[in-house]
Amino acid sequence: MERQLSNVGNCATPSGCCVGEGVAVTSGEIMVEKKTNKLKTRGAVMEGKVVSDRCKKTVIVQRDLVKFVPKYERYIRTRSKVPAHNEIDAKEGDWVQIEECRKISKTKAWIVTKVIRKAGE
Repeated sequence: MERQLSNVGNCATPSGCCVGEGVAVTSGEIMVEKKTNKLKTRGAVMEGKVVSDRCKKTVIVQRDLVKFVPKYERYIRTRSKVPAHNEIDAKEGDWVQIEECRKISKTKAWIVTKVIRKAGE
């Protein structure tokens, strides 16, 4: 039995309903094309140490800063922790470079672009 295919939107499906982009139906089987989501970076670039890699694709990068306090004419050491998207498998203790990108989740707007130095080296 041969089914009639109809074109609705960007896909061809039996029964005329649109399944979604990148989906094609051939002889009753649904084939899904894989898309590669390479995030574009923009804005700031910074380096830091990975202090946590517990989440699946997220690492917490710590950046140490030195600020001058004019009132006391002294310097103070501070740090900031930034959640970053981790596609390249950076582990805890690695020094990484992260770049700003679009908002990925509620807290993530940075992506790990390269590992500068592995932990223990």
